[in-house]
Amino acid sequence: MSDITLLYDRAETDEQRIRLVAEDMGIDLGFLPFHKVVIGLKDGGLVYRSIGKDHMGSLECSKVYH
Repeated sequence: MSDITLLYDRAETDEQRIRLVAEDMGIDLGFLPFHKVVIGLKDGGLVYRSIGKDHMGSLECSKVYH
């Protein structure tokens, strides 16, 4: 389970630096893509997926989600 999950468009310089700082601080950092994904409600639940991949497992493994 990730301590913090970073929602990002593309892993560029800022995201890479955040990853390195979190690693140095001993923070378990998870990553979730935000580019070309669907976030919505369906049948009373949350949907977070891209074409061909369901990202709900990664989202649910984040402490921030709970």
